[in-house]
Amino acid sequence: MKTWSWISAALLTTGAFACSSGGSGGFSGGGNDLGSSSGSSGSGTTSSSGSGTGTTSGGTASGGGTSNGGGSGGGGSSDAGGGKVTIFGDADVPDAQLDQPVTLTMDSFTVKANTEVYMCQQFGNPFGHDVDLTKMVGTMSAGSHHFFLFNMNASTGRNTVSPLGACPGAGLEFHPFPFLSQTPGAYTVEYGAGMGYPLVGTNGLMMNVHYLNTSGSDVTPEVSITIYPAKPGTVTTHVGTIFLNNIAISVPPTPESNPVNISASNTPIVDEDYTVFTNWSHMHQYAIDFTASTPAGQFYEETDWSEPPLITAGSGAQGTHTSPNLPMNLKSGTSISWNCKYYNPTTTTMTFGDSALTQNMCIYLGQYYPADGTPSTNPNYPDIINAVNF
Repeated sequence: MKTWSWISAALLTTGAFACSSGGSGGFSGGGNDLGSSSGSSGSGTTSSSGSGTGTTSGGTASGGGTSNGGGSGGGGSSDAGGGKVTIFGDADVPDAQLDQPVTLTMDSFTVKANTEVYMCQQFGNPFGHDVDLTKMVGTMSAGSHHFFLFNMNASTGRNTVSPLGACPGAGLEFHPFPFLSQTPGAYTVEYGAGMGYPLVGTNGLMMNVHYLNTSGSDVTPEVSITIYPAKPGTVTTHVGTIFLNNIAISVPPTPESNPVNISASNTPIVDEDYTVFTNWSHMHQYAIDFTASTPAGQFYEETDWSEPPLITAGSGAQGTHTSPNLPMNLKSGTSISWNCKYYNPTTTTMTFGDSALTQNMCIYLGQYYPADGTPSTNPNYPDIINAVNF
C-alpha cells in the first residue's frame, strides 16, 4: 500500500504498457543538472468472465463503471490504509486546490486458476470537460501485476463509455496514463501545489488491469480509483510521463551468472529544457537489473522486477525510495539510455511480449515538467511515449 506522485506505461506511439504527498513550494529549488545539450535520437493467455456495467460516482459521472463521490475540497479519500509518496516537495496537495472527486469501480470478473488475464473498461470523461488531475487513490486486490488508468483520445475510438471486457491488445495496450500501480493494495498519486496532469475534455478514461493467478482456485479481483480534479485556476504547471519502451528483445537460453544486456537510447524532448522528478522501471521475472543514464552518467538503478518502488527526490537513504539525483534538469535534445539484464532458464529464446512469465519487457518511466505540448502537436499529450528498435 503506497502513495506516489507521478505517472506512466505504453507501446508503439499510442501509449503505455498494460502488463507523494505533493510539494508545497511548487518547483522552487535548483535540481540536478545531469543532462547534456547533445544526444542521439533516438500474448498472454486470457481466461476470464465478467458482467455488469461498472460504476461511477461523485460529480457528473458518465462512466460505464460505478462512481462513488466524496465531498469537495479537503478531507480526501481514506486511502484504504495505504501509504503516501510525495512526488515533488514536502507537503500534501492543499485542500483548497481539490475539487469534487469521482470514484470509478471496475465491474466484477473472475480469473480462473493458473491463468493470466488483461481486462479493460472505458468510463468516458466523468467530469465532462477539461480538468487537471491532482490526486488519485487506486486500489487493486492481490494478484495484479499492474493497474493503469489510461487517458484515451478520440482517435482511439475508445474515449466513450464501454463495458468491461478483455483488452483488445491483451498486455500490449499502450496509451498515455495519469495513474499506474505495480503494487497490490492502495496506491496514491498526488502532485504538489500548482501541479496537475491535464485531461482534455474530449478524452476518456479507461481502466486496465493485468492479473496473474498462480493458485489452484479462482479469484474475483476488486479494482477502483478515486480521482480528485484541481479547482479551476489552481494548476500552473502541467506534468506528464516519459515512457521509453525497447521492443527489440531477444534472450537465448542464458544462465543467471552471465545475463544478456538489453539496451536502447532515445531523445524524448527536443524543443525545450525540462525536469525529470521521478524514476520507475518495468521488467519481467527473469530480469535482474535495470539502469538508466544520460551522457553525463547513470542516474537510476533497480533490481526488483515484480514491485519496483517509484523513486522520488530525496537523500537516497536506504529504505526511503528516494534519489539525490532528483529532480534532474535536462537540456533539450538530451538522450536517455536504459538497459535491462536478463537471463533465460528455459530451452527457447525469450522475446518481447506481455506475459510476465514467458516473455520480457524493458521500460523506463519518468515523470517530467513542464508538459507544454498540445493535443494537436502530441497525440499522447501530456505524455511522451516512444517505442524503439521496431
